[in-house]
This record gives sequence, C-alpha cells and structure tokens, in this order.
Amino acid sequence: MLCKINHTILKRCVLVLMMLSCAILLVGIRVNGYILDEDGKGIEGAYIRLGSRATRSLRDGSYKIEARGDSLQVSRLGYAKKSVKAKAGRLDVVLKSQPIVLPTVRVSQSYEPYFRAADMLSVPIDPDRHYYSTMDMLGEASGTLSQDTPLKGEHQNVELLGNLPRHTLVLLDGVPLNADGESFDFSLLDPQNIQSIQIIKNNASVYGGAAAIGGVVMITSKQPSKEADEYKTSLELGSFGYADLRLSLKGGWDWFFYRLALGMFNADNDFSFKPRPWWNQEKDGVRDNNAKQQNSFSLGLGASFKNLLLTLQSELEYYHRQLPGTINFLEVYRNAYLQGHDNRNRLNIESNWNWLNIRGQLWANRSKSLYDNTTAPMAVYKSKYEQQLDKAGVQLSLDKSQGLLRFNTTAAYTYSEYDNHNHIRPKDSIYVTENQGSISLKGGVDKELGDWNIASYLAGRRDFTEKDDLSSGRVELEIKHFGLLQTSFGGTWGTSFAFPSYFDLHWKGDSQAIGNPNLRSETSQGGQVWLDLSGLSYHLRVGAHINTVKDMIQWRQVQMFGNAWKPFNIGKVQLRNLELEGSWDAREWLNLKADALITDARDISNLPFKEAPKLMYTPRLKYGLKASVSHWNQNIWAKYIYRGEQFITPDNIAAPIEGYDLLDLGWETSFKVWKTTLNLHLKLQNVLNKRYEVYPYIPQPGRAVYFGAQIVF
Repeated sequence: MLCKINHTILKRCVLVLMMLSCAILLVGIRVNGYILDEDGKGIEGAYIRLGSRATRSLRDGSYKIEARGDSLQVSRLGYAKKSVKAKAGRLDVVLKSQPIVLPTVRVSQSYEPYFRAADMLSVPIDPDRHYYSTMDMLGEASGTLSQDTPLKGEHQNVELLGNLPRHTLVLLDGVPLNADGESFDFSLLDPQNIQSIQIIKNNASVYGGAAAIGGVVMITSKQPSKEADEYKTSLELGSFGYADLRLSLKGGWDWFFYRLALGMFNADNDFSFKPRPWWNQEKDGVRDNNAKQQNSFSLGLGASFKNLLLTLQSELEYYHRQLPGTINFLEVYRNAYLQGHDNRNRLNIESNWNWLNIRGQLWANRSKSLYDNTTAPMAVYKSKYEQQLDKAGVQLSLDKSQGLLRFNTTAAYTYSEYDNHNHIRPKDSIYVTENQGSISLKGGVDKELGDWNIASYLAGRRDFTEKDDLSSGRVELEIKHFGLLQTSFGGTWGTSFAFPSYFDLHWKGDSQAIGNPNLRSETSQGGQVWLDLSGLSYHLRVGAHINTVKDMIQWRQVQMFGNAWKPFNIGKVQLRNLELEGSWDAREWLNLKADALITDARDISNLPFKEAPKLMYTPRLKYGLKASVSHWNQNIWAKYIYRGEQFITPDNIAAPIEGYDLLDLGWETSFKVWKTTLNLHLKLQNVLNKRYEVYPYIPQPGRAVYFGAQIVF
C-alpha cells in the first residue's frame, strides 16, 4: 500500500472530480436515430459530431450522442457531408452518395504502424498555445516532473512516475538518444521542430532498449512534406537578459519537399536569491556567471515515389553555458563553463505493400563538449576535459496485419565510441568503443465485438552487448467500450534494464568523483492498471503503478576514497504510484484540467517497504491545475503546480526540503493582415515570486516575464 498521504487533499480532489462528473451528466441534449443512404439502408461507420462530442454509427446505422450543440454534423467517405439542426430525441439523417475520384498521388507522410503500445498516451499539445521549451510541452502530461531550473538554456530532463531522469528513454523519430545511461537534456531540442510527443509509462525496454525503466518519451519531429509553402520568423524577449530569434520555411514540388529552421538565443540568467540567515548578509545575493547561448540549425528533405517515402533529417546545436556552483561555493566554480555541439542525422526509408509495412533507418549522432574550471578564484576543484560521444546505427522494422492478428519485428545494430580527454591529467583520459545489437518481436490480436474492442499483445526483446546480454518483455491488455460513455481499462506488466553510463564506469578526472568499472546493469520489473472514462465533454483517468528496480546505481560519498563520491549498485528499490487525471470542457470557450501523482519510492535493500527509507529527491505528492479560456482569436491560460517535500540524504535523517507551489499565466492572440498572420504571446512565470529550492544551495529564479511575436507568410 501507499504510505500515509495527505488525506485532506485527496478527499478534495475526489470530491471535485465527482462534482464535475455529476454536473457534466446534467448538461446537453440526447440525440439518437439512424444514418441512412438514399435507399433507406443503414450506413455503418458514419462520423457524427455534436458540439465537442463525436461518435460513429453502428452496423445498422444507429447512433446515439449526448452533448451541447446547435447542429449535428455527419460525414462518411463516399457520401456528401450533411449538417442538420440538433434536437432532443429521434433524429434520422439521410446522406447522398458522392462518388470518390482518386487522382494519382504520391506518399508524402510517414506511415502509421499497424499497432502500438496499449498504454501509449499522446501529450495534449495545444495548437493555440506558444511553447517556450520542450519541457513546456511535456508539462502538459500527467506523471511527468522536471526539477531543473526553469530558465532558457538550463539543462532540462524529465522524470516519469518518480523514476530517475536517466530511467526515461527518449526516442527521436525512433532513434534512442540516451541509451548509454545518461539522462537526456531536452533543452537541446527546439520545440518549433516537434510535431507530436507520445509517452509509454512503466517498464518499456521492448520499445527502444536500455534506460526505459520508468518509460519512454517518443518524439516525432516535423517532417518535410508536400504542403503549401510557408515562411515563419519570430522574436522573443524576456527577463534575465533573454532574447530569441527564429526563422523557418517549408515547401516543395511534385515529388520533392523540404523544411529548414534556424534559431539563436542568448540569456544572462543572473537572478537574486535570499541568503541563509546565519550568513549575516543583509542584501540579496546574486547567482551570476550563469549566461547561456545556443545556435540551432535543422534541415529536412523528403522524396516520394509511388509507395516509397525517403526522408533525410539533420539537427545541429552549438552552445556555450556558464556553470555556477552552489551558492555556498560560488568562488570555487566562478568562470566555469561548458561549450560544445550536438549533431543528429537520420535517413528513413518507408514502403507500404498493403499487407506489409517496411521501415528502414540509418542514423549517426555526435555529442562533443569541453568543460573548463581552471580560472576560478579558489582553485579547489580545478578541472578541464573534453569529451565526445559518437553513435551510429541501422534499424529495420516489419509490420504485418492479417485480419485480427498483428505482428512486428525489429532488428538493430549500434556502434558507439566515447573519448574523454583530460587536459590536466592526460593519463586519466578515457577511450571506449562498443558494439550492440538487438532484435524484438511483438504479436497479438485486435478484435472488434460490436461496441467493444479487445487488444492483447505480447512483446519480447534481446539486446546483445560485449559485456552483457539482456532480455526484456511486456504483456499488454486493453478493453474498450464505445458509446455515450467511452470506457477503456487495461494493464501491462514488463521488465526493463539500464546500462551504467561511461561516466559511472570510468570517470577519474578529479578528486571529487571516482568511477566504478565493476558496476552492473540495473534491471526492473513492474506493471500498471488503468481506467479511462470519456463522456460528453469530460475525461477522467486513474492509474496505479508499481516498479521494482534491482542493482540501482547511486553515487555515495565514501571516506575511504578520500572523501570522494563513487557510484555503487545499492540494492533494490521499489516505487508505487497513484495517478489521477481529469479534464472538462465546461464551455466551448473554457477548458479545465487537473492531475495528481502520489509517489512512494523506497530503498528496500535491507528493510521491508513500510520501514525502508524513502528515495532522495523524489517528492511524495505532485499535483497541478490548469484553466484555459479561448474566445475568438484570444487564448488566456493559468497553470498552478505543487511539488511536495523531498529528502536529501539516503537515511532520511536530515530535514527534507520543503515543498513549493508556482503559478504561471499566459496569453496568446492571432490575427491576419492581408496574406500574413501575426501571432503574439506573453507569459508570466512564477507570478507569486516564490523563493524556493529543489536541491540544497541551488536557488530557483523568481518572477519572470516573456513576450514574443511571430509572423507567418
């Protein structure tokens, strides 16, 4: 069971959800009837929409729907669309036949796979909202958490369900970005290049390999495609010396298309903080030496030939980041910086032969950086090293659908080369190469039974490395019921693994930290169950998760190594989560959302769960509330979040860091001037100017204001 939680907050959340559900059920009109052709025969599968709700007609053409709205809109391939005035009770609609004329076309969009993970959720990216970072987008999903400094250019990673950031596998167009044991820095991705984000929670190594203990974040970039030519330019200005300039364009011809994006930003990121009471310092301190600069370039090329699609995509980011230390050691790290570049390249080949979908991919990534802390006033931890990680791979995937059967197999090979050159002590430099292969299989059934749909899948994967051969698996079940109240319930159970990073294994670059070449890979197993309800204009989801991680790697300070930090496989950890999520379209112009995550994560290596110490830096309670008002061409939103207290020592003896809450406000508008569209956006961050810390002696910024404009030609 979960540990004792804040019952008052839970009772209020449940009460609010119940009140919302009851209120919603009392609103709207109920319409039922038949969708018929000109001969009076029922039409199956017609799409029916009333207000914000939609449904489809059954085999005999019957339908029923309940929602608020003035008109009932009906459409079906092969028939002319029709809109009729909505009224309560029986309403039959007759559609006129409209023959389909098929011109010669070429494929210009990536094919969808025949089936996907049963629990895959799409992040609800609002097309009317401007996103300042990729973490802004991920923040729309429940169960996600980022505890990094919320300023442009700062390192940003994400936790899923209380798991460590390095236990979240990130896939960009199917390519793993952090399977080598490190957390991924989302600040390197331009949100304007992202088309969609899907999340698979709980053990999911079968979908990408190492690091998926907490789940997978699957990012799909904007693909080059044959659409209308478009040119965009934007400028953003904000607090702490922030300025951002971007340009993008896309277009193409009959069979060839392209997309190009350029961007650059600068941010000083210097902000004030409250000194500790015992410092006897009257004025606020300043966290300076914190500037960030980044230039980005993205290019996408595509070509289509009948049922063959080719795409080539490349992204390049150059960055320079000043890295101040904790506020109790500012002079130890003053003038420290990190600079480098990241380059990602992918060539995709796709073909669909009706019964078989074939996808091939070649990719090559490079990450190179230089860290320098040799000019600090207090040269206590002098360090200078340059590291480069090159990865290249090939992947082939086959999807087959036959009746109710679904099948997928994927084979991949990856070559890695890691070079860490120590400029101060060259003998401590590191050079490692690694070959890795994998093969995965997934099969199952997807069966429709009237208003019901049952999907069950079994997946397995085997990864081959020079050190370990690791297996992972997953069982999935989802049952859906379509109707006035759409219901989905199901569950998964799986196993996953994570490799120790090159840093964990081999680091010996300074007196603060020593690597451990004897580290073992982390393994895990766990599952989840969920219930999803969608009715009228509301959506509710409840999920329960459990995950047990063995041989978990943590850095510990040990006196026998000269008071240095060293990574160890500490033993066994268990995480239990209760996830709540709800949304309500209260009006056509008003949307309300709420989510909560209750996490109990403990080190159960030596004690039973109830007596075991809680994991460090894992808040027990997280919840958020959001309201969005859209009217005409205006969109105003407010977002409130709360993060609970968290412990800072393995034994939980030291006092935990207090929880904190934040309020953000935003406004967007859009209007056309001749053939040009002008978009304006404003964001007020940390409106209440809260002073808080996530980690000891690392303060977070106060109130900030950002404003931007975008012109679309």
